[in-house]
Amino acid sequence: MGKFEDSFKRQVGRDTGKFVSNLIFGDKHSTPVRVSVRQEKMKLEKERFENERDLERQRLRNKQELEKKELEIQQEHLKQKRLNEIRSEITQKIDALAAFELPLANDEIIRLLTKWDVQLKSHSFGNNEEGKTYINQYMDALKCKYQQGIQRLVQNGMTSSEIMPYQKTIQSYYRKKVWSIIGIPVCLFGALFLIIILLTIFD
Repeated sequence: MGKFEDSFKRQVGRDTGKFVSNLIFGDKHSTPVRVSVRQEKMKLEKERFENERDLERQRLRNKQELEKKELEIQQEHLKQKRLNEIRSEITQKIDALAAFELPLANDEIIRLLTKWDVQLKSHSFGNNEEGKTYINQYMDALKCKYQQGIQRLVQNGMTSSEIMPYQKTIQSYYRKKVWSIIGIPVCLFGALFLIIILLTIFD
C-alpha cells in the first residue's frame, strides 16, 4: 500500500503542477495534446477563411461576367434596332425612287442627273460600317435611275459627246464598286509580288 500511495501522490502532484502552470503560463507550458488541438483549430479557421474568400471572389467574377453579358446583349439589341431602322428607311427610299417618273424635258433631266451625279461620285463603298450594306443598295438603285435618265436624253436626241460626262460618272461608280471588292486582295498580292521581286534582286 505504501508504494501505491506514493505513486498516487506523485501523479496528483504532476497533474496539479500542470494545472497551475497552464493557468500562469498558458499553452506554452501545456501538454502536446492541447497544443496540437489548438494548432488544428487555427488551421481549420484559416482554411474556412480562405474558402470564404475564394467563394466571394468567385461570386464577384460571376457578377461581373453576368453584367458584361447583359451589356453585350443590350448593345447587340440596340445595334439590331438601328439596322432595322436603316433598312426600313432605305427600303422606303428605294421604293420611292423606283416609282419616281423622270421628266420629259432635257433641261429638267439634266438638272436631276447633276444632283444625282454628286451623290454617285461622293459615295464610298464598304460593308464594315453599320448599315453600309443597305446604303449601297440605295446607291445601286440611284445608279439605275441615273442610267434611265441618260437613256431618256439619248431618246430625246442628245449626242454621244453631250452624254459622255454622265457615262463617265457611271464608269467611275462601277470602278469604285469593283475596287471595294477586289482592292484589298489586289494590294496584298501586289505587296507580295514586290517582296518576291526584291528578294530575287538582292539574292
